[in-house]
Amino acid sequence: MQKKLTQLATAAAALGVLFAMGGAQAAPVFGPELNEMEFGNFENLYRPFTGPDNATCAGCLPFDANRDPAGYRTVNAALPDNLAMGDVFAGIFQVGRITASGATPSETWSSDNVGPSIDTLTGYFAQEVKAVNFTSGNPGDDPYDNNQTLLDHIELGPSSADPFGILNTANNEMFALYRDMTGMDAGTVFTNNSADIQDDVDNATDGTLWAIWGVDMGICDDTDDCTDGYAYSHADLAQDLATFESRAVFGLNNLVKGAAYNLPPLAAINDPQENESTMPGGGGGFASNILPNGDCASIGLDDPAGPVPFRCNEFVLTAEIETHTSGFFAGGNSQWGFASNDPVRLFPVPEPGVLALLGVGLLGLAGIRRRRS
Repeated sequence: MQKKLTQLATAAAALGVLFAMGGAQAAPVFGPELNEMEFGNFENLYRPFTGPDNATCAGCLPFDANRDPAGYRTVNAALPDNLAMGDVFAGIFQVGRITASGATPSETWSSDNVGPSIDTLTGYFAQEVKAVNFTSGNPGDDPYDNNQTLLDHIELGPSSADPFGILNTANNEMFALYRDMTGMDAGTVFTNNSADIQDDVDNATDGTLWAIWGVDMGICDDTDDCTDGYAYSHADLAQDLATFESRAVFGLNNLVKGAAYNLPPLAAINDPQENESTMPGGGGGFASNILPNGDCASIGLDDPAGPVPFRCNEFVLTAEIETHTSGFFAGGNSQWGFASNDPVRLFPVPEPGVLALLGVGLLGLAGIRRRRS
C-alpha cells in the first residue's frame, strides 16, 4: 500500500510540474499564479500616405523603401508635437524570459536556455492613435486624470488598417505572438537590424501562431471577470529624441488561441500600476486600481457594474519606450526608431483535474509520513 501511495504522490507531483512546464518540449513555460513575460520591443510610428514615392508627406521623413511599408511613411518624431489621429505604432518583439512570482519568484523559461534547442516566442503589434490630448500644464488637460498635467495623453486602439498586413483589423487584433522552436516550427531567428524592415517583420511572425491579443472581451476564460481592455500612452511629445521617454499601458484579452497555445485557463487580473482607465468618470467610469497581485475573482472586486468596479483583463502590459540607441534616429543601422522592455502579467489557473489529483497525491504523502512516524 505504501508503494502505491508513493507512486500516486509521484504521479500527482509530476502533473503539477507539467502544468508549470507547459507540456513536454513546449515553449513558452509558465508557473502557477502570477507570471511576468519580459518583452523586448522595436517599433516605428507610421502615417498613412498614398502619394507617389517622391511626394512630400506632411510631418514625415522622406520615403525609404527599406523602412516604409506600402501606403505609409515614417513620422518625423524629431518635430515637436508631431502626432495625429490615424498614425500607427507598429513593431516587433521577442519574449526574453518568463518569471513566476510567488513566495520565491523564479525564472520558468528563457528564450535561449530551455533544452538542447533554442526556444523563442516572438511577435508583431500595431496600434492606431485614436486621440491626442496635448497638455499645457493645466488641470483637466488630461481628461482621465486631472492631476496629470505634464505629459500628453495618447489614446490608442486597434488599427483600421495594418501597415504590414499581419493582423486582422476587422477583429480588433493588436498583438500576434508566435512560437519559434528549433525542431518544432518552421520559423527563423529573430532579428531587429535587417537592411529591409520587412525581413525583421517576417522573422518575427514566421513561427507557429501562439495567440492574438486585443482590447475586446474576446474569448476570456472567465467572462464573469473580464472587461473590455484599454490602451493609452503618456509622453512629452515636444521632448528631444536624445532623451525621449514615454509610457504605454494596456489591458488585453485573448482573441485567438493558436495551434501552439499552451496555457491553462487564465484568471482576469487588475493592474495596480494603471490609474486612468479606472478613474471615476474616466475611461468608462471604473474605480481606481488597488489590487496588488491578486486575480479579480478571488478578491471579490470583479464586477464592472458593481459599486467598486475594476478593470480586469487576461493580460496587463506596461511599456517604457525610448529612442532606440541603434536605430536610424540615433544614427544606427536598425530600421526601427524606438525600443522598449516591457513586462506582461498574466495569472494561469491549474485545471481542476490536475489540482484534484495533486491533492490526492499530497494526502498520500501525508499518510506515508504518518505511518513512518
